[in-house]
Amino acid sequence: MKIWRKRKTIDILSNLEQDSFFSEVEQILGYLAEEDKEKLRFSKEYVSEAIPFQKTNDTKIVLGPMDIKIFELFIFSILVEYDYKKFI
Repeated sequence: MKIWRKRKTIDILSNLEQDSFFSEVEQILGYLAEEDKEKLRFSKEYVSEAIPFQKTNDTKIVLGPMDIKIFELFIFSILVEYDYKKFI
Protein backbone atom coordinates (compact mmCIF):
# COMPACT_ATOMS: atom_id res chain seq x y z
CA MET A 1 0.00 0.00 0.00
CA LYS A 2 1.44 3.36 -1.02
CA ILE A 3 1.31 6.07 1.60
CA TRP A 4 3.74 8.32 -0.25
CA ARG A 5 2.54 10.05 -3.38
CA LYS A 6 4.64 12.52 -5.28
CA ARG A 7 6.83 12.82 -2.17
CA LYS A 8 3.91 14.00 -0.05
CA THR A 9 2.77 12.37 3.14
CA ILE A 10 -0.92 11.72 3.70
CA ASP A 11 -1.00 14.73 6.06
CA ILE A 12 -0.20 17.23 3.32
CA LEU A 13 -2.33 15.82 0.53
CA SER A 14 -5.21 17.99 -0.62
CA ASN A 15 -8.70 16.91 0.39
CA LEU A 16 -9.28 15.58 -3.13
CA GLU A 17 -6.00 13.63 -3.05
CA GLN A 18 -6.87 12.23 0.39
CA ASP A 19 -10.32 11.17 -0.83
CA SER A 20 -8.73 9.44 -3.80
CA PHE A 21 -6.10 7.75 -1.63
CA PHE A 22 -8.63 6.44 0.89
CA SER A 23 -10.94 5.32 -1.91
CA GLU A 24 -8.11 3.21 -3.35
CA VAL A 25 -7.33 1.79 0.10
CA GLU A 26 -11.00 0.88 0.64
CA GLN A 27 -11.06 -0.93 -2.72
CA ILE A 28 -7.97 -2.93 -1.76
CA LEU A 29 -9.42 -3.75 1.66
CA GLY A 30 -12.50 -5.11 -0.08
CA TYR A 31 -10.42 -8.08 -1.24
CA LEU A 32 -9.47 -9.12 2.28
CA ALA A 33 -10.59 -12.45 3.66
CA GLU A 34 -13.58 -12.23 6.02
CA GLU A 35 -11.38 -12.92 9.05
CA ASP A 36 -9.14 -9.99 8.10
CA LYS A 37 -12.15 -7.75 7.53
CA GLU A 38 -13.30 -8.66 11.03
CA LYS A 39 -9.86 -7.68 12.38
CA LEU A 40 -10.16 -4.33 10.61
CA ARG A 41 -13.63 -3.72 12.07
CA PHE A 42 -12.35 -4.68 15.50
CA SER A 43 -9.32 -2.39 15.17
CA LYS A 44 -11.48 0.58 14.27
CA GLU A 45 -13.76 -0.10 17.24
CA TYR A 46 -10.84 -0.66 19.62
CA VAL A 47 -9.10 2.55 18.58
CA SER A 48 -12.28 4.59 19.03
CA GLU A 49 -12.64 3.18 22.56
CA ALA A 50 -8.95 3.23 23.54
CA ILE A 51 -8.10 6.76 22.49
CA PRO A 52 -10.12 9.38 24.34
CA PHE A 53 -10.91 12.00 21.73
CA GLN A 54 -13.93 14.10 21.07
CA LYS A 55 -16.15 12.75 18.39
CA THR A 56 -16.47 15.55 15.88
CA ASN A 57 -16.60 15.80 12.12
CA ASP A 58 -12.82 16.00 12.10
CA THR A 59 -11.23 12.79 10.84
CA LYS A 60 -7.82 13.37 12.39
CA ILE A 61 -6.44 12.61 15.83
CA VAL A 62 -2.98 13.42 17.13
CA LEU A 63 -0.99 10.66 18.80
CA GLY A 64 2.52 12.02 18.85
CA PRO A 65 5.22 12.57 19.21
CA MET A 66 5.33 9.02 20.47
CA ASP A 67 8.12 6.60 21.22
CA ILE A 68 8.11 3.77 18.67
CA LYS A 69 7.98 1.19 21.46
CA ILE A 70 4.78 2.75 22.80
CA PHE A 71 3.23 2.60 19.35
CA GLU A 72 4.30 -1.04 18.94
CA LEU A 73 2.74 -1.87 22.30
CA PHE A 74 -0.45 -0.08 21.30
CA ILE A 75 -0.75 -2.19 18.15
CA PHE A 76 0.12 -5.32 20.11
CA SER A 77 -2.61 -4.51 22.66
CA ILE A 78 -5.14 -4.32 19.82
CA LEU A 79 -4.12 -7.78 18.62
CA VAL A 80 -4.18 -9.28 22.11
CA GLU A 81 -7.62 -7.84 22.79
CA TYR A 82 -8.87 -9.16 19.43
CA ASP A 83 -7.66 -12.68 20.20
CA TYR A 84 -9.16 -12.50 23.70
CA LYS A 85 -12.59 -11.36 22.48
CA LYS A 86 -12.54 -13.89 19.66
CA PHE A 87 -12.49 -16.74 22.15
CA ILE A 88 -15.06 -15.51 24.68
